[in-house]
Amino acid sequence: MSEAAVILQFGTSRFLQAHVDLFAEEARAAGQAVPPIVIVQTTCDPERARRLAGFADPAGFPVILRGLRDGARHERTIRVRSVREGLSAAGDWDRLVELAVGAATHIVSNTGDSGYAIPDDEWTVPARGQMPVSFCGMLTELLHRRWQAGRTGVTLLPCELVVRNGDVLRTAIRGWRAIRGARRRSSTGWSANASGPIPWSTASLASRSTQRARWPSLMRSGRSSASRACPCPSPIPTSC
Repeated sequence: MSEAAVILQFGTSRFLQAHVDLFAEEARAAGQAVPPIVIVQTTCDPERARRLAGFADPAGFPVILRGLRDGARHERTIRVRSVREGLSAAGDWDRLVELAVGAATHIVSNTGDSGYAIPDDEWTVPARGQMPVSFCGMLTELLHRRWQAGRTGVTLLPCELVVRNGDVLRTAIRGWRAIRGARRRSSTGWSANASGPIPWSTASLASRSTQRARWPSLMRSGRSSASRACPCPSPIPTSC
């Protein structure tokens, strides 16, 4: 039995909580069929790890919108319940693979300004069963497994503050794949020929300049000058 559709969100930032997660909540409230969001922590940051459990709270988290409406100050709080759970890529890799291969319809990311960086030790061929540590490595592995399973395409929506982030991400993964593919001795899994099939063929990539056209149901025009999100009642909200 196949699992119900989900949106995979790489990044635990409050920026994504107060934008993508909020957009999804408003779209669902308006009657649109929007899958639940599963948030993935890509780093081992202990502070962010403590927040993962809060994402499974069915009560959701508050997002405060402050700004001007018709010239008057306006503030309202929205309870965001579009997020279903939080996963750690390091601790929940098998579960992440399961969702990426069999359930994801969209993949959203905001992994920071250095999120596309690939560490030196990840350019070599890994030991069997070893998972990647970089976002680019994780994404390539997940897309490749989805391609191997013969699944339909998935839409990627990168939100990193990098000019033409979609193009940069595509180039990084193609280069990573080509170099590692050339170094792999066995043809099992990955092709050693850099011109052979690539996992990117199972994905549709949108850069920031085309996000609104590719995912209109989760976009809406800005109605406030600031938004703040709390993963749970106690932390201090952070401006986005």
